[in-house]
Order: sequence, then C-alpha cells, then structure tokens
Amino acid sequence: VIGPHGAGLSNLLYMQPGRGVLELLVVAHGQINACYMYLALKLGLRYYTWSHPKTTHHGSMTIDTTQIVRIVHQMKDDLIGEGKV
Repeated sequence: VIGPHGAGLSNLLYMQPGRGVLELLVVAHGQINACYMYLALKLGLRYYTWSHPKTTHHGSMTIDTTQIVRIVHQMKDDLIGEGKV
C-alpha cells in the first residue's frame, strides 16, 4: 500500500504480514503523527515513509517522484529478498 497519511491507510488492517507500506507523511511544526507506523509494525508489515519539508496539514503535498520510485524499488528488493513477492 502506498498513500498519504490519512484514514485510507486504515486498509493496512487487511494486509498480510510481511508486506510493505509506504506512508507519504506530513510533518507539522516538527511533530509526526506516527499512528500508521505503529499500526504497520503491530501487524508485522514493513513500514517505509517519505515526507517533504514544506508539506502541511492544510496545504498541498509536493511529491518528489524520483524519491518515491527509489523507495518503491527498495521495498520491492526487500520483499523479494524475504520471498514475499
């Protein structure tokens, strides 16, 4: 699962342990809401995160696709290495 921080990530509940999740995280005033990270770890999922320093809770999110693709490739490599793909 790949998605921005928000209620849509509650779908992690239906994932098989060992799978990967990439949360596009919002960091506001130096604070991080890590609820989906904790959920992923409790469910035995591999958790990855990415954030842009200028993203806010009330604004738009700018995505660096090059970095996202790099993380997705790392996720794939990690999962293949564990025999999950």
